[in-house]
Amino acid sequence: MKKISIKEGFDMGDGTQEAELCPAFGIPGENFLRKVINMWRTNKPGSNSANGVIIFFMTLLVMVLFSSGCSLFHKNKAPVKPIKETQQVPAQNTAYLIGPDDILLISVWKDPDLTREVIVRPDDYISFPLVGDVKAGGLTVAELKNLLTQKVSEYIPEVNLTVMVTQFNKVKIYVIGKVNRPGEFRPGKNLNVMQALTLAGGLTPFADRNDIIILRTNGNNQQTQIPFNYKKVKKGKDLTQNIMLQTGDVVVVP
Repeated sequence: MKKISIKEGFDMGDGTQEAELCPAFGIPGENFLRKVINMWRTNKPGSNSANGVIIFFMTLLVMVLFSSGCSLFHKNKAPVKPIKETQQVPAQNTAYLIGPDDILLISVWKDPDLTREVIVRPDDYISFPLVGDVKAGGLTVAELKNLLTQKVSEYIPEVNLTVMVTQFNKVKIYVIGKVNRPGEFRPGKNLNVMQALTLAGGLTPFADRNDIIILRTNGNNQQTQIPFNYKKVKKGKDLTQNIMLQTGDVVVVP
């Protein structure tokens, strides 16, 4: 009986040897599989042919390997579907900006005379000992702290100064129309449109979700309209519409 090994190739009974290997596992490849199946049809197990018995077991082996991933169609892989990119939302600065009517606690370490609460005036300025009037409106807490530290350091070297907002009164927004709780809101921080609608109790069943607008008044007392499509934003589309509201903005839900 002739010994058979994958290394030497397999006697296919037609004077040829088959040693083509599947690149996935290093096993008999596509041509070998076809020839084994053809020979199995003509050499049934139980015959006196030694090759018939061997072909029987080789067929089982090939079928097992076939089921585990080395198929006739190994070379014809299905195309990989590209991953759908998610929409990128521009980063927004969410740091709180000090504004009129906010109450600030300014303290200087080991100097109780310079520790006091101040109210931001309508003109955005505050008054503080040693430095006089300082514009606080439009600055973050960190920016105001750095500004005051710089000014007070002219009189007290290496001063340790802190600034805290104890009461947020600057942010005032209005949500009117077909919401469950219309009115004026002072959230204490900047909100986007979806957050403001949530604060107002959400939309009523009869609200027009496609035609919401934000009314905004600029420094010249000119009013502009900013459209907002609730349906699109809720589905994660056109998220740039979900803008950060400014104090005095009016959200109108028709």
